[in-house]
Amino acid sequence: MGPSGVAADLGIIDPMTLSPDLKKQIEIAFDFRGHVTVVLDDGTSLEGYLYNRQYATAKRPQDGYVDVILKNKDEKRRVPMDRIRSIAITGEDCAAGKSYADYVAKQKEKGA
Repeated sequence: MGPSGVAADLGIIDPMTLSPDLKKQIEIAFDFRGHVTVVLDDGTSLEGYLYNRQYATAKRPQDGYVDVILKNKDEKRRVPMDRIRSIAITGEDCAAGKSYADYVAKQKEKGA
């Protein structure tokens, strides 16, 4: 690998150079049950639900990506991790205050 984590001959990002801050942002966004905003390296952004992430490995460095369902659209987008500059929580947690115990209690009320 070359000096900034790029294989000079292949132009591939070394998966070990993904910043710990970005990894943390990805994990928080993945666990969040609402919309996030993903800011890309060209300054553009997209908003939606981050429902999947795949980290690159040394054997498959091209495989680092996140999958997002775009807000207000029936469209999924796969975003390579090397294009992501930051991810922010920008929507409401759709499941906040809801738990499985609440669901079970409501189901019992309906059946009673």
